[in-house]
Amino acid sequence: MAVKIFAVVVFALVGAFALTHGAAVDPPVWPNEFAVAFNFTFNKTSSEGWLFYDWDLKSQRIDHEVCFGRPELGQCRLLFAGPATGDVWVYFPTSPALYCCALRQLHGLFISPTWLKGASYLGSQIVNGKRSAIWIKQGYVYADDVLSQAPVQLNGTVGTSPITYNYEPWFVAKQNPAIFTIPTQCVKYCPRSLFGF
Repeated sequence: MAVKIFAVVVFALVGAFALTHGAAVDPPVWPNEFAVAFNFTFNKTSSEGWLFYDWDLKSQRIDHEVCFGRPELGQCRLLFAGPATGDVWVYFPTSPALYCCALRQLHGLFISPTWLKGASYLGSQIVNGKRSAIWIKQGYVYADDVLSQAPVQLNGTVGTSPITYNYEPWFVAKQNPAIFTIPTQCVKYCPRSLFGF
């Protein structure tokens, strides 16, 4: 019995050491539907928001309390139309002058559940108080909880400006399709100067 317990402890320690020191592991796959709150930092400005995701509908929505670090823009929602058109719409519920337009800079951007396929595993570390697996792909560094695979943090750049998302809490649940509806008043493109990237 003592030998079996010793073997289990040794196996657990070896596994923990391997995870901490960059062993080959598979990147996480997102569930088809979820919602997660976040704190967002861009251009030295922080904002709260939510990401709503539905792969079955090929839809996602990102709500920002302060739109891309620009307090004068107020709140905004990014509505991803998915692969059918590739459009990403930005909707300003509190700014009738801007209202809704498509972002050329984000055209074609849609994140699949397997978006981390091919990412390099960098090991694990504590991020926002959670033991997290660290991945890098195309200049973006992503951390997910090693136990639940919930997103913890995403770092990268937009243009030349650093961007950070800190995620929590995470709810894996069916999303209401109505939240992804693109307003009929949307015009085709935003002015290129709108966000400065």
